[in-house]
Amino acid sequence: MRHSPHGPAFCSEGRCLRDILFATGGTILVLATVTDVIWTSLGTHGGGPISGQFTKLLWRVCLKIHRFKHHRLLSFAGSLIVTLLLMLWVAMLWGGWFCVFSTSRAAIVDSHTRQPASTLGRLYFTAYTLSTMGNGDYQPSTDRWRVITAIATFNGLGTFTITITFMVSVLNAVVEKRRIASYISDLGATPDRIIALSWTGVQFDHLQEHLVELTGLLHTHTEHHLAYPVLHYFHSESTRTAATLRIAALSELLVLLGKGVRQEAQLPPMVIEPLQKALEGFAEVVTREFIEPDDEPPPPPPLALLEAYGVPTVSDDSFRYGAGQMRDRRRAFSALVRDDGRKWDSLYRDQ
Repeated sequence: MRHSPHGPAFCSEGRCLRDILFATGGTILVLATVTDVIWTSLGTHGGGPISGQFTKLLWRVCLKIHRFKHHRLLSFAGSLIVTLLLMLWVAMLWGGWFCVFSTSRAAIVDSHTRQPASTLGRLYFTAYTLSTMGNGDYQPSTDRWRVITAIATFNGLGTFTITITFMVSVLNAVVEKRRIASYISDLGATPDRIIALSWTGVQFDHLQEHLVELTGLLHTHTEHHLAYPVLHYFHSESTRTAATLRIAALSELLVLLGKGVRQEAQLPPMVIEPLQKALEGFAEVVTREFIEPDDEPPPPPPLALLEAYGVPTVSDDSFRYGAGQMRDRRRAFSALVRDDGRKWDSLYRDQ
């Protein structure tokens, strides 16, 4: 087969089929990468179809290694997952455009000899086109390929810009995640300790403003899980800044305050109900995007946590019924705590 400088003089059936497969496969891979990057980085609907499954798989591997013991090791998992996700996107984009530039043997030529680039030469050309380095060792052979090269350059520049911005936003969200955990820890960390610090002997007035503040923080934390889904995989070595653990403890506190305290000592509904809804919204998001809820909820927190400080309580039957109304939320938080590499009884320990 003879080739002109601009492409093959004729095309065999096998060669044409190969070119079609390269063009189709490369285009699909590029479009899949761009879709996944935009979905994950600019959307508010959780992880993309590729990145969502990829990050879940990596987290499962990290948990297998962890086995509820080495929280320091697991604390590096989030950064590792983000790095590997970025590498996956780069590899997919690189591979896709390499296939496109491999459609024609003479699509890319050596700038000096004008000979068609080798396989490694096209791989190199694709890399520096996407990264906009523009070394000039190789160049497109025709106007059509120059236009395609320009599209690849814009694609690479746009994708890398979006991903870098995404990574910075994720780090800011991690800081906010640690902030809400620290806030709950400073209130007492565990349900019984928060009750001990906030009960005045008559009411929980001093707790009201903190629960209102936490409602707003929890809404933000929930939206961050949708906007930056890899946030879910950032684990804290310290229980003080372990957001999953502390939010679960807050949920159990609300079970006690909302269903276990007699009416005359209860907090106002406008304090309790918005936070209850915020907790339910967070549980709904994590079960939809990240975990499967447990089949059964853990045992409800004992009324003795209230009675020990003289808080008037409802009957045991009434409390069991009220706690049962929160069954779905508690199933979600039970699974979430385990998925964070911790045990449920850790909710009642501040160390």
